[in-house]
Amino acid sequence: MSAADEVVVATWSEHSEIGHHYEDLLADGSVIAWTEPPFGETLCPGDDAEKDAPVIHI
Repeated sequence: MSAADEVVVATWSEHSEIGHHYEDLLADGSVIAWTEPPFGETLCPGDDAEKDAPVIHI
């Protein structure tokens, strides 16, 4: 079964100040789960550190 053939039977989501959690129940009984950061935050901690760090020229 390819990703395009997966039939989602039910979706569950939970949103809080620490992020968003989602789960999809597929027709074959398997579950796909993922978590996303809160709105405005980067996917990986430290991704925005470079833009906030001072530029130092040696």
